[in-house]
Amino acid sequence: MVTDDTGALLNFITVAFDGEQLARVPVEDGTIGHGEIRVGDTVVLAFDRRPDWPTMPSLLRVYVPDADAAMAAAVEHGRR
Repeated sequence: MVTDDTGALLNFITVAFDGEQLARVPVEDGTIGHGEIRVGDTVVLAFDRRPDWPTMPSLLRVYVPDADAAMAAAVEHGRR
């Protein structure tokens, strides 16, 4: 995944989906050049979009055992 704030994405996935962060590699400017997080048996890779790259909209579906619990965790994380 290419995002505008991969650090926030990794934090969100950790809380909302009980993700286990595997890697967070910053580059010289402080952005994330490589991030990995495991959710269940799936590893999601992500990194920050460079300023000269176009915005890349996408759709990602995530299946969880308890959608209500995942949403409650996500809402609570958003309040912090």
